[in-house]
Amino acid sequence: MVRERKEGEIMGWSHGIDPNRAEGDQDIGYAIDAVCDDLECKTEIHRGLAHVCGNDVLGGEHGCGGFFCFDHLDYVFDGNDEMSPQLCKACRVLWKRR
Repeated sequence: MVRERKEGEIMGWSHGIDPNRAEGDQDIGYAIDAVCDDLECKTEIHRGLAHVCGNDVLGGEHGCGGFFCFDHLDYVFDGNDEMSPQLCKACRVLWKRR
């Protein structure tokens, strides 16, 4: 979902809104400080593309769109030398099943 920029808002990927996240938790972008979305992790991150499951805004085609530290993101390689986008543990399981 794309919305019009209001006067005074920052342009670029530093701040945006993800309407799929819970109310009060919708701010995304590399200027937004956060904690890893893994429930047992307290690592401080930002909500930029470097930390998003699926390598794309809202998670892209294969990710959930959650934001994770690098310990909770990884890649999957299949037998055809195809590499997944960076994915969280749950999405890596789904990638392997496709």
